[in-house]
Amino acid sequence: MTRETIPPLTDVRFQIGPTESGARPRRIALALVLCLALWFYYASIDGAFRRPSTAAFAPPPFMANEVARSIGSSWEAVSVTSGDGTVLSAWLFRPALPNGRSVLLMHETGGTRLNMLADVSWLLRRGFTCLTPDGRGHGRSGGQLVTAGLLDGADVVRWARYLSEQQPSVAVFALGHSLGASSLIHGLALGAPLRRIVADSTGANVPTRYALLAERYSLNPTVAKCILWPVVEPALLNARWRYGLDLRSISPVDWIGKVRAPVLLIHGDRDRFIPVEEARRIRDANPKFVSLWEVPGAGHVTAANQWPAEYQRTVLAWFDAP
Repeated sequence: MTRETIPPLTDVRFQIGPTESGARPRRIALALVLCLALWFYYASIDGAFRRPSTAAFAPPPFMANEVARSIGSSWEAVSVTSGDGTVLSAWLFRPALPNGRSVLLMHETGGTRLNMLADVSWLLRRGFTCLTPDGRGHGRSGGQLVTAGLLDGADVVRWARYLSEQQPSVAVFALGHSLGASSLIHGLALGAPLRRIVADSTGANVPTRYALLAERYSLNPTVAKCILWPVVEPALLNARWRYGLDLRSISPVDWIGKVRAPVLLIHGDRDRFIPVEEARRIRDANPKFVSLWEVPGAGHVTAANQWPAEYQRTVLAWFDAP
């Protein structure tokens, strides 16, 4: 019997080293992909409707002092509790010579009540009592979600009733920018006691965005939807799964059909964020109660800065109308 020759130890080839060295880069690459996916989910999909970092700033009281002192008016910090238990905060400005009317002013996404102080100044000079809330998920108001008017509409109802309770004989008007404009329209549809409102730079709804993209770039509607789908649809599904909110029901173009108070839409014809076509659709959905001022050369919520005198005249004339 012959013995099998055993090769020297030094001639043995171990395959473990090369296999592991090839697997390690793959594991690192996979970990990076997972981190990027988690970041994209947190920042873009889940983050689309969470409290914006820019909205975490708590408005300092000295800003209210500056506005009130320059006009000879007074102010106080006020709060209400919305129907879902969210505590909402605001400043209430009282003019030196009241005209018997009040205005609820609602800011845009990512802002606070400070964004409305420029409007407060000229309204106070005209004798309007002014209420400037932080929207839910903004400033000192509670809530972690920003829902483009879906939950905020009920907040508008609460604030409008607060103003009516403060001075029962006073007519209550409202002015809103972007998110605030959508919230006002929803509030009216829910029965907010508002005499007239001005909605500056509001959109129609998500399906309308798909249609507008298709029209503007001569795309097939299916192709247009595919372009926006990676962000829009996952965000909507996430909101339903994680927060129980049907964000597809955010639809000023549908809400406006239930409105029975005069609404003035203000929209820049160069708004790249929300095209003016969306404002036209909202007007056409309820032409009896809705008017539209298309501001030449204005972008998103810039009409008041670009045409301040005409903007103020238009809003005051709207509030003064019978």
